[in-house]
Order: sequence, then C-alpha cells, then structure tokens
Amino acid sequence: MASTSYEYAYSAFPNDKVAPDRLAQEITASVLIVPSLDMASGGVVADDTDQICTIWFLAALSTEEQAALAAIVAAHSGEPLTSPQEVTIPNARYDTDKKQVVVITPAPRGSFTWYTSHGDQTDPSLVRGGGQEMSIHFDAQETGTKEVEVQFAEGVYVHDGEINWRDPTDFNAGDHFDVFIKFAATAVVANPGAGNCNLYPLGPGMNMIVPAAGDGSHDVDLATACPVPSSAGPYVVSEKTDVITVGEASGEFVMQCALFDFQVPNFYLLRAMSMLSNRGVWEIDAYLVEWISNKWKLCMSVTKTNQVANAVDIAAIVMLFRWNASIDQPRDP
Repeated sequence: MASTSYEYAYSAFPNDKVAPDRLAQEITASVLIVPSLDMASGGVVADDTDQICTIWFLAALSTEEQAALAAIVAAHSGEPLTSPQEVTIPNARYDTDKKQVVVITPAPRGSFTWYTSHGDQTDPSLVRGGGQEMSIHFDAQETGTKEVEVQFAEGVYVHDGEINWRDPTDFNAGDHFDVFIKFAATAVVANPGAGNCNLYPLGPGMNMIVPAAGDGSHDVDLATACPVPSSAGPYVVSEKTDVITVGEASGEFVMQCALFDFQVPNFYLLRAMSMLSNRGVWEIDAYLVEWISNKWKLCMSVTKTNQVANAVDIAAIVMLFRWNASIDQPRDP
C-alpha cells in the first residue's frame, strides 16, 4: 500500500494553529482510524509559512476514517504537549551546557569536613579538637613502643589522613606504626529474673548481650554501653549521637549492633606500616569511611628500634566527617 496524505488549512483548526506532537498523539489514540501514521514521511507536518498541515498515513483512509480525522482536526487545540519541567537545584553549580557539576563523596548527608591533629574533649559542651594531640616523641637514643589515644565528643566518620616523621633517615626497616581502634568493655550487673538483658556465652570469658523484657539475668546501662557494629542484632546505635536503643533499625542515621561484656581485641586500620621511607610521610585518600563511636579510642602506636643521636617526632592528621562543631575557646599558651 502507498502512503497517503491529507491536507488541512490552519483555518480548519479552531485556534488557527497546529501542535504536531499533540495532533499525532490524538490521531494515534483514535479507535476509528485504522491506518498508522507514516512517520517516515513526517507523520504530522505543520507548515507555518503556508499555514498548511499535512498528515501522512501508511494507507488511504475510508470515508468514515476521513470523517473521524476531520472531527479530530476540528477539536485540536493547537497547544503543544507539556514539555518535561526543567528542575534547577538552588545554589548548585552548572556547566554552560546546563549539566550539573557533582562530586561523589562518602560523606553522610548533613555532615561536613573536619581536619584535625587532636582528639576532642569528650564532653560535647567543651572544645571539639581540644583534646589529646596525635603525636609521639622519642628522646635521643630512645627506642621502644609508644602510643597515643584520642576520642571524640560524638560518633564521627574517618575518611583519610596522614602520618609524618622527621628526619626520615632516623628510622630503619624495623621501625613501624599501627593505627587501630580500642573498644571499651560493656559492663553488666547481675539482676536475676528482672534484668533488661541476658548473657549468651561465646567462649571462655566472652558473652553476647541480648535484650530482655524485664525478665533477664542481667542489667546493662545503655548510656555507657560500647556498641560493636554487626550485620544483625536487636540493639540500634545512632551514628550521630551514639545513643543506643532497643529495637529494629530504621531510618537513615542508625545502624544495628551487638553488645559484648568483654574487652574486644584491637581493630587495626593500619598494621605494621614500615617507616623506612625517603619522604618521611604516609598518606591515604580512601574511597570509604569508617565510623568511630565516642566510646571507642582511636590509637596510633609507633615502634622504634633505631637508636639515633637526636630526638624524633611522629605526628598524625585525620580528615573526619562530623555533624557538630564548637566555637573554639582560648587555650593556655
């Protein structure tokens, strides 16, 4: 079958105008017209100069179909179909081609970047960043292992960091550093038959703490308990506040955890990193982040075996994501 066209002057349309996309949709939706539009010929072609609309079909229309087409033309508004609404995000950056500039980041929503070489004073009302300095000093000829511990006022995410030492020639292949997390033990008190939890043995001296409905064997103080994140467990810890509650995890800023009543072994983030480096610096730009509770201690340990005639220092800087900040207060010189 040969394609067939039908022409209508703009004056045949009620508003003297044609919207090809809408008219094509209206024709295609009609159950009274069997032949399809011939899209290879243009389907619905509007000539604004000559004020003529040409409609192409894959086959000729019957008398009834032409009457149906005329009725569609007589009811056509001439308004184009609604275009997708352009969405602009306030204060976002856009290139000249209107593409939004985005940067993939592991930062939790609502947090901000915080660089520090100190821990916090763990009381949130005091200075964040005003606690222990992440540095270790060795006197001349001194060897051995030293470590420094820092804590934070609330849960934070560690993204990346740097450890540097001077002079690099003061260290040899036996010198190394570790970075790890110390988990505090969760204390429980016996309360047979009326406690808020039960203890389930995991091995000698090790128990998992599971909530009970007031009929457990022990009590645990959730305000001081030390959460250990896991893939399952009836305790929920807020990553913003470290508050532990009982129940299933829900929402955006919570994670399930298990509680233990023993001192969990150190969790190493960096293990036995050699300090035999011509640069005297170790740095990392991680793609992921590690959550650290304010009940945990972030530790840096340095083992020095090389005896040198001068004192040496090792210092660390970490990049955190956190939700809160304190106005810095004057410090004693």
